[in-house]
Amino acid sequence: QSIVPTAAGTYTVSATLNNTNYMASAASGSLVIAPKAIQVTADAKLKTFGDADPALTYNVAAGSLITGDSFTGSLSRVAGENTGTYAITPGSLSAGNNYNIQFISANLTVTAKTLSGNFTVSNKAYDGTNSATILTRTLTGVNPADAANVFLTGGSATFSDPNQGIAKIVTSSGMTLGGAQAANYTLGTVNTALADISAKIVNGTFTASNKVYDGNANAAILSRSLTGVLIADVADVNLTGGTASFANANVGPGKIVTASGMTLAGTKAVNYTLATINTATADITAKDIAGIFTAADKVYDGNTNATILSRNLTGVLTADVSDVVLTGGTASFNNANIGVGKTVASAGMTLSGSKSGNYNLTGVSTTTAAITKLALTGNFTADNKVYDGNTNANILTRSLTGVLTADAADVTLTGGSAAFADANAGVGKTVTALGMTLGGAKASNYSLGAVNNTTANISAKGISGSFTAANKIYDGRTNASILSGSLTGVLVADVADVNLTGSTAAFADKNVGTAKVVTASGMTLTGSKAGNYSLTTVASTTANISAKPIVITADSKNKIYGDVDPALTYTLPTSALVTGDVLTGTLTRAVGENVGSYVINQNNLSAGTNYLITFNNASLIINRKNLVVTLDNKTKAYLAANCQQIQYLI
Repeated sequence: QSIVPTAAGTYTVSATLNNTNYMASAASGSLVIAPKAIQVTADAKLKTFGDADPALTYNVAAGSLITGDSFTGSLSRVAGENTGTYAITPGSLSAGNNYNIQFISANLTVTAKTLSGNFTVSNKAYDGTNSATILTRTLTGVNPADAANVFLTGGSATFSDPNQGIAKIVTSSGMTLGGAQAANYTLGTVNTALADISAKIVNGTFTASNKVYDGNANAAILSRSLTGVLIADVADVNLTGGTASFANANVGPGKIVTASGMTLAGTKAVNYTLATINTATADITAKDIAGIFTAADKVYDGNTNATILSRNLTGVLTADVSDVVLTGGTASFNNANIGVGKTVASAGMTLSGSKSGNYNLTGVSTTTAAITKLALTGNFTADNKVYDGNTNANILTRSLTGVLTADAADVTLTGGSAAFADANAGVGKTVTALGMTLGGAKASNYSLGAVNNTTANISAKGISGSFTAANKIYDGRTNASILSGSLTGVLVADVADVNLTGSTAAFADKNVGTAKVVTASGMTLTGSKAGNYSLTTVASTTANISAKPIVITADSKNKIYGDVDPALTYTLPTSALVTGDVLTGTLTRAVGENVGSYVINQNNLSAGTNYLITFNNASLIINRKNLVVTLDNKTKAYLAANCQQIQYLI
């Protein structure tokens, strides 16, 4: 009986003759089984600085293991974590004593980790340049252990343009990495920053012309100029528009004149803000007026004394009628004889009243009278009111001019009504009386000549506005479209003549949502009756922003059995996403590594809540792997036993 050895090693072989017909001495020898040669090649590996090592793998390049045999142990590599190449070594890899492994090394390459840079810049006032001052620099992606040894340094920053604006984009150039660990990183991109360029403050000056008193404080502007404008912008920024007014309407030399409503114009005006407009000075000279008066008829009494009934002025501005009066002096008939239409002259009359200093009395005309009843002049004041669509005025007080002192308590102005010149809103509007009469115990001794007009104000009626806005699909902006506008508080008779118009509207933010608040700005009143109303508020409204639908189609993929999966990609139309929005996440596929078709799914691929994704699946096809089997040639002596094993190479 004999045993055939299989393990590598040296074995003693002995032989004896078992035949009675022959005689032979025993023979011995040795059998050597050499370890089987097998070639193992390490796979080259790659990792990013700071990441964990990938698994070190290998493949059998030549030879193969006998069925039932297997490798044990694992590969290792030269120590080191900085960027560079590190040799992969056999480590503890073994197939046992029956094999002689020929190891072909490869390298693990550590590549620099890509970082992104960030920076902030300071706001500035417009200075005609786009230069920006960097405040801070930071990095994203640095391994925590290296935080103190890698930093962003150097470079410069510029605004997108030199003009005034809020949250303007600022870009950088020339920034680099510094620090002891900088060599292990590479700077990918430096994100833009946002900062403000505020308008440059300028001051305005102007000159005003002198005028003759006209009852109002309006001043005519002669010239306008600015201080503080950059030399390069002088031709492109100017002071325009507006009005000017004296401190008051009264006469005086070197009176202060103040401007209002002046604005900046020109192609560069947006880059400036008008802080103040200096006052100017100009003169208001007195207005020439003439006096007139009436004298009372009287019963002849043998003297030329005449009783003045009323005094009036010609040339006085309407607004000043109650504040400038002709007063004092005496009057006398030309002789003491009775008569009708007798000439009466005055002496010593002067101007009085709060506005008298604004006028110059050039003379007082003569009048005529008879010796008959004494005529009186009535005066009244009217109450201000809010616009109500009619001319009715409420009388506050009534008074008389020309009543003899002794009769003052026994003659009054009574009754009647008053009306504005028209129903529209306005300041200092003329109010006229109708139907006033004299009353009192002594009224029969007098006749009412005239009732002077007065002035009062009709203020605008306060009303409120509302509007509706259209729903829209997400477009990355807050703009909203106004559908309709309406008013509350307009008088029924004016509904067709007062409208809410103009303006823009905006959602509170750009993101998808229902019943989102929409606010309007810049709405105004128009129409023929708009001047009679004041827009107090415009209420906000609500509208919806719905998600934008997009279609993503997975790309079909193929691989050979045993290979690593290819990257799973997809196709998205060019204009599907709003500028600045991005997709996040990755695709996945059905589990399995055998030959077949596996569905590619959306997994966590997303564009955020502002989009509604329709995902079209595709498939990953795993195809068969081709093998080539080669048999080893063998020889034997005639009638020798067959070989114990037929070898082959895959």
